Amino acid sequence: MGAAYDAFGRGSASLYVIINGVTNSPTHKPWEVLYRANSFSTATPLRNIINQVKPPGIAVPPKLKAARNGDAVDLTLTGENGRTYRIEASANLVNWTKVGQVNGSTAGVVYRDAEASTIAQRFYRAVQE
Repeated sequence: MGAAYDAFGRGSASLYVIINGVTNSPTHKPWEVLYRANSFSTATPLRNIINQVKPPGIAVPPKLKAARNGDAVDLTLTGENGRTYRIEASANLVNWTKVGQVNGSTAGVVYRDAEASTIAQRFYRAVQE
């Protein structure tokens, strides 16, 4: 059985083990042994041990809102604080070009596209860097 089995001990007694199966957890290593004992009294302490493992951060998709401002278009991006977003524009939704970059904020950040009036049709998107 090897080293992995030896880490839990040998014997005929029941062995209760909780192993972290969450990869990319900011609090625990993958396959880390969180609990090891020959018995337990209730499941509540075990649930508390499991609940200590935090899932990896889930990226919140950015939201982009456009509004005319004279000849320009103001794009308000709402996203994760401190995350960098690339603002891209397209005339056909197939070919995209970077037109700007902003640092995200849950309060919203405005990027002004002053060239919008020179183009007949333009679509925008925000991409996490």
